[in-house]
Amino acid sequence: EQIDRHFDQIRTDTAHYVLSEAEINRVGYQALNVWRDVPRAISIFQLNVQAFPKSGNVYDSLGEAYLAQGDTVRARANYHRSLELDPNNTNARDILRRIGAGPSR
Repeated sequence: EQIDRHFDQIRTDTAHYVLSEAEINRVGYQALNVWRDVPRAISIFQLNVQAFPKSGNVYDSLGEAYLAQGDTVRARANYHRSLELDPNNTNARDILRRIGAGPSR
């Protein structure tokens, strides 16, 4: 996909690009909430997970996009991973309770 090629260029061309977790997340939420393009938001959040795999926040955002798509299985998995990385993530904990999956795995 074109976004993957562009992301690879950004990741490898560090002289011209700086990856920011917050900026990638902002674009993901733009796709999710403004453009209403859930598949694109998922792709962007997946790129953020690839770039920042130790951040609980990126998994929380990806979980939100999967939830918007109606994919509760993937949403749960990402919210659980978010909690593993950030046990204080009350958003993930609350959503897991709401969708019928407790925070412990």
